[in-house]
Amino acid sequence: MDRIGWGFIALYAAAYMATILVLLAPLLVALALKVNSLVGIERAPACLALVAGIGALVAMIGNPFFGRMSDRTSSRWGMRRPWIVIGLLGGTAGTLVVALAPSIPVVLVGWCIAQLFFNALLAAQVAVLPDQVPAAQRGMVSGILGICLPVASVCGTFIVKLFAGNLLVMFLAPCVLGGIVILAFAGTLDDRRLAKTDKPAWSLGQFARTLYVRPCTSPDFAWAFASRFMIALTAAIQRGQDGGEIPPGRDARALARFPGGQDPGPSRSRQGHRGSPGPTRRGRGGAQRGVLPLMP
Repeated sequence: MDRIGWGFIALYAAAYMATILVLLAPLLVALALKVNSLVGIERAPACLALVAGIGALVAMIGNPFFGRMSDRTSSRWGMRRPWIVIGLLGGTAGTLVVALAPSIPVVLVGWCIAQLFFNALLAAQVAVLPDQVPAAQRGMVSGILGICLPVASVCGTFIVKLFAGNLLVMFLAPCVLGGIVILAFAGTLDDRRLAKTDKPAWSLGQFARTLYVRPCTSPDFAWAFASRFMIALTAAIQRGQDGGEIPPGRDARALARFPGGQDPGPSRSRQGHRGSPGPTRRGRGGAQRGVLPLMP
């Protein structure tokens, strides 16, 4: 396998960051605002936890499933490109369902669709790494891709902030902007092709066995998985315990205008006035602060 150039690395990293963007941006702000608009601030944290939790479960199963499907794809368009396109279109459709949903059950269905297809997209993109990048460069490229998660988180929050006040656009803008980059990468990818005679065997039992890795036979993977799991778990618990501070008279929409949750509000401009009210706690985090997603 020949060494890859910086042009491919830059486009691959941009497409990967765009994938994280379409996954994270709705969850960081827009989903909380949608749930709040449907059930009110008091019920929003519980409903948001339900939607995000079930969506994370769907993602946890869908990601390895579609990864296995892409490994067996013998399309003339390649092994990864069809799933990149299908995942983007299906995930965007699910996001649209969430944006237009009239009730929490519809939000749940749309969010599960979005998580399922966006994880099909993510699985196919991750598989491009061993397909296209030689072993000598995989460490460097993996490090670059690792930076994409925090960068996409920040970019997603500010993109959503630009369209505060319009929930439909807040949901769809990351899909459109990220989708342009993802489709550009899919269109230029020299995708690996698999002959139909070379398809690996597959069964539900075999797929189920891929969900478990014996730590004694794969200690490096086990330690890496355990450490990332504990980091994600700790962050999720912290977010769940730490209620968002919202000044009186305001609601969860403050998140869209002030991504860090720090709304200056009228009271902060009058800090010297003894009668000005201070921030109050509302709820238990979810609708105000967002939920850390489980990234497979």
